[in-house]
Amino acid sequence: IINDYSNLLELKIKKYNTKDNPIVAIAGLDMKIYDDIGKHEDYYVKHFGNIGNYNLYELKKIVDEAYRNKSNYLLLPEFAVKKEYISQLIDYCRRKHISLICGIEHYVADEKVFNMTCIFDRNTNLVFLKPKNYLPLEEKLIIKQKGLRSYEPEDKKYLIINEGKMVYSTMTCYELTNIKDRALLTDKINFLFVPVYNKDTNYFSNIIESYCRDASIY
Repeated sequence: IINDYSNLLELKIKKYNTKDNPIVAIAGLDMKIYDDIGKHEDYYVKHFGNIGNYNLYELKKIVDEAYRNKSNYLLLPEFAVKKEYISQLIDYCRRKHISLICGIEHYVADEKVFNMTCIFDRNTNLVFLKPKNYLPLEEKLIIKQKGLRSYEPEDKKYLIINEGKMVYSTMTCYELTNIKDRALLTDKINFLFVPVYNKDTNYFSNIIESYCRDASIY
């Protein structure tokens, strides 16, 4: 069942395994980040569209590791997966019965740059592609330097997947800075997945920890 609210889209799953304990795997990919803002921007510009720099074999090895650990959720960072790999990676997760939340590399359509998060639900085999609702100024400027336009949806929504025991949503990196949007999810979820690629890891870590305490979620 899909319920569409003003800023929330809820997928309510009627059939799921009640014995399927929520076990979360968070993949520790070595995404290169520089503390120095100049070096970080240089790397971002130089590797635009190829920030993750991981091939399909390496991504499948991460899924295998999650499977060996009996995990049924896998989180990968923002920009971790190239768009040409995403369908094969989803199919691999489907066979392992693992839900996947991951950031997709920037891709361009009609001179617009899209920053998307992929959410694959193992119970329904549904795939959702959620555009990043807010892009930071730094990301917009780099996209502009490339002669392209950044895309931000007018109808901003967050997806909630309700599995009974596990009710979760995602916020991608800069979206976390919006207090009103964080409030939208309060009291509606018990787990939040946050794909992040940002040099200011301490800042975002503090926001996540504070919000999780305030909202009593993981």
